[in-house]
Amino acid sequence: MFNLNPFSSSFFQLYILQLDEYDIFRFLKKLPKVKMGKKLIKSLVWTTKTKLIYLLSLLQILLISWLVANLNLIFFAVILFISLQLFFVPLTLSVLILFPIDYILKKIIISKAKSKIKKLNNLKIIAIAGSYGKTTFKEILFTILSEKYRVLKTPDSINTAIGISRLILSSLNNQYDIFIVEMGEYYKGDIKKLCTITPPDISVVTGINEAHFERLKSLTNTVSTIFEVVENSKEDSVIVLNADDKLIIENYKDYIKNKNIIMYGLQNSNVELKAKDINFNEDTLTFKFNLNENNKLIDSLNINIIAEYAIADLIGVIQVARKLEIPWPIIKLGIKKIKPVPHRLAPKYDREKDIVFIDDTYNTNPEGVKEAINLLSKFKSRRKIYITPGMAETGIMNRKIHLDIAVKLSKVVDLVILIKTSSSLFIYEGLKNNKYSEDKIIFFDSIHDVYNNLNTITKPNDVVLFQNIWPENYV
Repeated sequence: MFNLNPFSSSFFQLYILQLDEYDIFRFLKKLPKVKMGKKLIKSLVWTTKTKLIYLLSLLQILLISWLVANLNLIFFAVILFISLQLFFVPLTLSVLILFPIDYILKKIIISKAKSKIKKLNNLKIIAIAGSYGKTTFKEILFTILSEKYRVLKTPDSINTAIGISRLILSSLNNQYDIFIVEMGEYYKGDIKKLCTITPPDISVVTGINEAHFERLKSLTNTVSTIFEVVENSKEDSVIVLNADDKLIIENYKDYIKNKNIIMYGLQNSNVELKAKDINFNEDTLTFKFNLNENNKLIDSLNINIIAEYAIADLIGVIQVARKLEIPWPIIKLGIKKIKPVPHRLAPKYDREKDIVFIDDTYNTNPEGVKEAINLLSKFKSRRKIYITPGMAETGIMNRKIHLDIAVKLSKVVDLVILIKTSSSLFIYEGLKNNKYSEDKIIFFDSIHDVYNNLNTITKPNDVVLFQNIWPENYV
């Protein structure tokens, strides 16, 4: 946290505060454990709020340093240097000072967004909630619906009440037919709040697991929080559910009432629309499959995504597209335009080196890890390398989740590269428990060290998967 350049130290502490979304309790709890690296994983974004917090904090320490120094410039410089190193103190005070103004401004923005939505009478709202799979479903849905309709979707980083409200005010207008809203959840009531802003005509639940367990505390809380998207949808809404997810199937009847349900998936035999004869081509990095409805062949399809779960998402999207009266030839045009979702099992083939790199750095949940390891197992002719810091925010489930990951890795992967974190140590423990050779495990202090050494580790005919990435506010 400390640095000889005091302004670097102050910027870094502000950066950690921003990563923790200005939650001062999480910020103060984590800050003593955080190490300041040579290069940041992400970048400090100088929003209006960030600038105000920084300037107010800087003003505090300048005033205090000047008063304490009593016109002694050397003493003033020493106090200023120390204060910048301990910048978390004025940062905390600044957040508290600005909280009332911030709260009122957010309320005004959200209220304006609600009013604007109410005036857009012809707008269809599709809400997507879940512990995992939201972004992939959203991107496939956007691609296919855009073949017929004018569609606005929330960008990757926008899934909170204030973020969605700002997007509504800045970008949504009566020229759009459909608004696709990805809804994030950290605490109970989060999704209910989002539904008051954008009441769904169609609600999608993609999956439920231990993601954000640290804040939601239990799977019971997670289930009820995610199903808020169903409970708070419109009376005549359509509910789209991932039938492959055990927790969805076990719980959905408690929430749906009499609403119209669509089920999608690859493994559940009760879904009407099914993918059959699924084949992965490791040379072209594509999936081919037959699409059947009630055991009748509809079409044979290729999809340019290497995540098998994306086939299930596509089946769900096709059913939504049908509900919105998009004919099959137009749906098929959209399918041909589907591309890998950035940072979610997104492949890149380096032909010169003959190495396949797979970027799964935005995957932060156990189900996604399972799918990533399953994907690696499909590469029969390549050496398989898996790089990870583990997962954050898994709470009391942390050790169990990572021991389970280690079991799967030990059966599939040829080389495991671990970035030193509290979670990756449990993967190491699990690998040893499963008799995985220590010669096939490499530790690095940071992802930047991995990048710097990757050329000495990889060789032709490798497939390298980067699983998850930890910003500096996790240790």
